[in-house]
Amino acid sequence: MNKLNYESKIEELFLEKFEKLSLKVEQLTDEISQLKNKMDKSNKISRTFGLKALRNSSNLEFAKDVFG
Repeated sequence: MNKLNYESKIEELFLEKFEKLSLKVEQLTDEISQLKNKMDKSNKISRTFGLKALRNSSNLEFAKDVFG
């Protein structure tokens, strides 16, 4: 009976630790998803800004001198 009790305690402890670990993995997955969304938004803003800057830019005068 003592051995069964011991095994039952070990199983209970294992399940408790596994549940905590699973919750932590889920939290980290959510955090990673949120960070990815923030990065995607930031990259989209940066690309948009870069394209607008290119559209509004003028040719460089020295480039005409170099390339004729």
